[in-house]
Amino acid sequence: MSFNSAGGFSMGGGPKIFTRQIENPQVFDALTSMTGQNFGYNQVAWRSWYATQVRYEVINGRRD
Repeated sequence: MSFNSAGGFSMGGGPKIFTRQIENPQVFDALTSMTGQNFGYNQVAWRSWYATQVRYEVINGRRD
């Protein structure tokens, strides 16, 4: 019996990845209580809000 034939074990095997959205009320409650914001489960709105909260520190690279 030869395992080198066309197809063999390589056809159709392998892992399949599925992505789905899951609402997690415990995480949502924690997030709204920590931030004081409520964007529901809208990921785009949360990320946009977070982007406005990030503060960049100005670093002076000059030596005196």
